[in-house]
Amino acid sequence: MNNSSNGGKTNERKQISESDLFNMLEDFSEMPNCSERIIMKLIYDLSKNNLDDINSAIGNLNERLKIENLYYENKDIVDNIAKSLKNSNINEALGHLLRLQKKTRFLNIQEVIRLVKSNDEYTEIIKDKNIYILFGLTGTGKSTTLHFLGGSKFKLNQQNHLEPYDIFNKDLEAIKTSANMASETRHVIPVRIQAKTGIFSKEEIYLCDSPGFQDSNGPEIDISNSITIQRTVEACQGIKPIIILSKLMGKHLP
Repeated sequence: MNNSSNGGKTNERKQISESDLFNMLEDFSEMPNCSERIIMKLIYDLSKNNLDDINSAIGNLNERLKIENLYYENKDIVDNIAKSLKNSNINEALGHLLRLQKKTRFLNIQEVIRLVKSNDEYTEIIKDKNIYILFGLTGTGKSTTLHFLGGSKFKLNQQNHLEPYDIFNKDLEAIKTSANMASETRHVIPVRIQAKTGIFSKEEIYLCDSPGFQDSNGPEIDISNSITIQRTVEACQGIKPIIILSKLMGKHLP
């Protein structure tokens, strides 16, 4: 069975990174027999070009969807998966499988757990510390502001976006910026900065980036963001919020 005649991968397939596939393998290996497990294993197998027993897996998927009362509302997608595989178009089949996954999986609990756990190292850094934390909608420039306050230099890239460079503060290396309206921040990330508290004295303060509100990347991100911020508030000694607004975001403000 060959790949798509387009030669390259579809946009859907490009979204499946090696780390995503690793997590997927861990997740479905621990699941009972259900449509979610079969769909994840099919996505994994096709991405890895493991094509043994694919037709049998599609038959099992149809049966599980019927048992879970999900078959008839998704019959067109299931038929398209089978058609793409019959035509040896793996990329197209992957695209249909990803769409079926979105329609039948209401919440990826394993991903929520991973996202929350991945913030533990940052939570430990700010434990019992007084911190400043930047809040704002996705795309208002929280990460860019933090780079500015931390002393990074900027240049305009091809997207006419201020891109930080010459980042001398190593904490800032974890702070990603983007010209897109999708949030690049998945954690509450502390950055230690030496601030002047007098003419001859300095004090180390903690400025924290935070995930953007109204992120469009799904409920898993929303839930993990809420838990992460709550844990941050509980861990630190004191917190001073800094609200970041952008005039370009005015129409999106609640």
